[in-house]
Amino acid sequence: MAQSWEDLPEELWKAIFDCIKPTEYHHLESISLVCKRLQFFSDRLVSTLNVSTRTVLLAPDHRDISPLFRRFHHLKRINFSASLSKVSVKNIVRAISRSDLRVTALDLSNQERFSYSAIHDLGRKMKHTMRTLICAEMDTLQDRDLDRIVASFPDLEELDISYPRNSLISDEGISRIAVRLQKLRSINISGNDCISDVSLITLSSLSSLSKISARNCSRLTISGIEYVIQHCSNLLSLSISINPIPSPHAFIESFRANASNLQSLELSDSCVSDELLSVIGNHKLVLLKLVLSHCHGFTFDGLSAAVLGQQSLQHLNLDGTGFLTDEMMSSLSEHLPHVFSIGLNWCTHLTSSTIFNLAKNCPSLEEISMSFTSLGLGEEDFVSELGKNCKIRSLKLRHNENLRDETLERIGTLCPELSSIDVSCCRSITGVEIDGIGKYCTKITELRIDGCRKVRNLGSDLQFSKLEVLMASASGIEDAGLEMIGRGCQRLRILHVKDCYGVTKEGLRQLLKSDSSCKVLRKLNLERCCDLSADFLAWMVSSSPSLRTIILSSRSLPTLKSRDLLLKHGCLVTSAE
Repeated sequence: MAQSWEDLPEELWKAIFDCIKPTEYHHLESISLVCKRLQFFSDRLVSTLNVSTRTVLLAPDHRDISPLFRRFHHLKRINFSASLSKVSVKNIVRAISRSDLRVTALDLSNQERFSYSAIHDLGRKMKHTMRTLICAEMDTLQDRDLDRIVASFPDLEELDISYPRNSLISDEGISRIAVRLQKLRSINISGNDCISDVSLITLSSLSSLSKISARNCSRLTISGIEYVIQHCSNLLSLSISINPIPSPHAFIESFRANASNLQSLELSDSCVSDELLSVIGNHKLVLLKLVLSHCHGFTFDGLSAAVLGQQSLQHLNLDGTGFLTDEMMSSLSEHLPHVFSIGLNWCTHLTSSTIFNLAKNCPSLEEISMSFTSLGLGEEDFVSELGKNCKIRSLKLRHNENLRDETLERIGTLCPELSSIDVSCCRSITGVEIDGIGKYCTKITELRIDGCRKVRNLGSDLQFSKLEVLMASASGIEDAGLEMIGRGCQRLRILHVKDCYGVTKEGLRQLLKSDSSCKVLRKLNLERCCDLSADFLAWMVSSSPSLRTIILSSRSLPTLKSRDLLLKHGCLVTSAE
């Protein structure tokens, strides 16, 4: 006799739920509604919580989100994904400290500043469990904030204090980090203009430090960088900006002698010589990642030396390398057998031939970024036999004004494994070839067509059955297109049709009507599309219970009373303005 699913042992359910990928956790909401037992297992899988304005608004009395911590008691990382009020941040951090959580990572990026008392409370509870603290792009960051960090979390392994809007961090503050955070493995001090080479020298004393990011720090000089390379013995990753070098030969010799352990080197916005690139190509250096984004001072000879000597590369970024041509990239691609991702944005001489050659010559390649290039111009070296052998999963091709339908179709035939494509502001393409992409690339989950005014729909054959994210702001999408999306995109979770002037209430009705297959939609951006009454918004929420966020223009927002009523049904109606 067949056994009921309710009788399956706990160990088997745990094994089943453990197979769910983190990127698919959003599918667990429906599962958790089936019964409390399934909810218990699904809740245990959630390890990351993104705290937004909506999270706070949905909490009891708009302040206390502690019930979330009791439900998701396996949380390890908490991210503050939006700029919240200082009071909200303080209350949430205190709620974390009062919970039974053992948080290992906290992201406070984009917040105003620290709440000393809240961080102190959190430090008392999680003094030895917190491993990662990210405080990027805070309004104000100063030495006393660092004092609180090192006192509260002495076992930190990763610290990001990059790009504060108003930085008062000094070398003295960094010195305290070096003295008291003895387990620190990674630090990002980019964008702090008050620190000097002294900071790099003190950080070099940390034997555990393996990753340093120090880009766009105007007072750092080549002497400080040279000291790091010489004395930071376990350094595996270095991200810096090099200004013109006073004594380039001395620095290069130091790099040659001491940088043999590096696996990742980022030299964005730097002056880089052919001689340095030749040293990088030395067989003693085994790089997995090389970033030369918007660098200058080198030629193709130097670049070739680096690439030919580093055939272990998995990530290569050459954004803004203006001299690159299709012929040059064809030559380089033959020496990149292990490259996983490549960035060629703002390489304005590159055409479609480069994509075809990369697909042909780089068997491990999965991600290509070629925005602001010349796709669609020049001779196209199309190799039809590549087909099913191509592993490319992500294409970012924004702002290629000359990218035509025929070229996009050819690219589609080469990339049957494609899951994400961005052709935003490629104004020459139409819905005909968007339909073609769906025909050849049946695994697409994310499609970005922002600014493509000629794209009015996704085609009549409903090819995008696995689509989850559609970003179509300022595109030509109109009511008929919404109806097709509603019928064909069963898994659509996020839809942006901001500034789509052909979208009306009738199109939205077709998208969300009861017999539609678009049943898991969670976020809908309708800024500057059409005016919606409170009654129609209520109909939308009742027709699509999965909806969690509707974004409107500020002038189109209903009354606070109406928004509160919709919020009680689980949907936040808000404005991004």
